[in-house]
Amino acid sequence: PAPCAESLCALPNVEAVLVGSPPAAHLENVLSAASAQKPIFCEKPLALNTAECDRMISACREAGVPLFVGQVLRLFPLFRHSRVLIDEGKIGAPRAVSITRTGYGDLFHAGWRTQRAVAGGLLLEVNAHEFDYMRCLLGKPAEVYARLHNLLGRMDFEDQGFVTVSFESGATACLHTSLSSPTSPSSPSSPS
Repeated sequence: PAPCAESLCALPNVEAVLVGSPPAAHLENVLSAASAQKPIFCEKPLALNTAECDRMISACREAGVPLFVGQVLRLFPLFRHSRVLIDEGKIGAPRAVSITRTGYGDLFHAGWRTQRAVAGGLLLEVNAHEFDYMRCLLGKPAEVYARLHNLLGRMDFEDQGFVTVSFESGATACLHTSLSSPTSPSSPSSPS
């Protein structure tokens, strides 16, 4: 049998912990690593709800260990450069952002990724990156409007969404997201 997270984290040669489990298992894994006083890098989303996030953050603070969340999009060169241009005043303050992230592939249509209770759903599991990037550019959100649909029925949550976010700065962002789009470069010619 595979060793549990707690016994793995307790090994003296483990210097830090990378949590890459499905989101529903993040809480147990992060708490085990914090208890062992190991620095933690946790894949996004941190958890499936705010209460679990709060527990993880508190446990890491009490243990005195850093907790990093895998929100990496803003660190990719092109995305990071856009923030640099804004900070240097070369393109002015952003007022609107539009993001399209669509695709179709077997990875998101099988296994744990098809279950809301394990993955968290389209906006949480897939689009945490886009929402983080919107915040990086536009600040604190004030209002969100979303329409979601389950077009293919391959998962127990919606596979298509349109989201509009209004920010305290007065800016607006729009997201079109889909796991059911046959127009992605890696898609089969048509979904079955």
